[in-house]
Amino acid sequence: RSACVKFEEQNKTLVHECASLRSQYESQRSKTNEYKSHCGLQELEINELRPKLLEAVKRNADLVEQSKHELDKVYGALSKCERERAAFEDAKRVNTQAAYELFMKRFATASQIPKAAELRDELAYVEALKSNTAEGFRRYISEYPLSLRAHDASLRFERLIFEENTKSKTLQAYRSFLAEYPYTTYWNEVERMIFEISTASGLPGDYLSEAAAMPEGYY
Repeated sequence: RSACVKFEEQNKTLVHECASLRSQYESQRSKTNEYKSHCGLQELEINELRPKLLEAVKRNADLVEQSKHELDKVYGALSKCERERAAFEDAKRVNTQAAYELFMKRFATASQIPKAAELRDELAYVEALKSNTAEGFRRYISEYPLSLRAHDASLRFERLIFEENTKSKTLQAYRSFLAEYPYTTYWNEVERMIFEISTASGLPGDYLSEAAAMPEGYY
């Protein structure tokens, strides 16, 4: 009988120890859910908890297997985040558009994706600046329409289109430009040039002709 009492006491102690550690384990699981979004879980706490938990429940096979399964999922998440961080650091060291593109394809759900896209877009914008052509900025706007530099690229594109199409500074060039780009932000400037060229003689007939040609004109 004394042996039974001793066994029951040991069993109660084990159950109490399991319950206590299980509570700690559930607390860590709660932290794990937060970690999945920002990779902020302290791995050391999990590492210290696992052997204690497994030791305490080693005579309860079901609980051991469940604990292993849950903690393996935790480690899987941790290693995934570590892999993502390492891969992102590698991409930054290479620092090319291709490197960031590869990272974004391999780790599509990584928390570093927005930063990788920003760095990639910035490199592409630098290339567009180096080429300094309307085609270069058009391609940039087409490929990265949501980038932080898209607006700047659009302004530069319009400026280059205007300069390329009106570099002859002739009446025909300005009129052709307005016909092809009727919604240009350079409308007022082009209209002014057309007016000045058309009325350069100072003759009343030229003013009347220009007024007829541009009935909604500014001048």
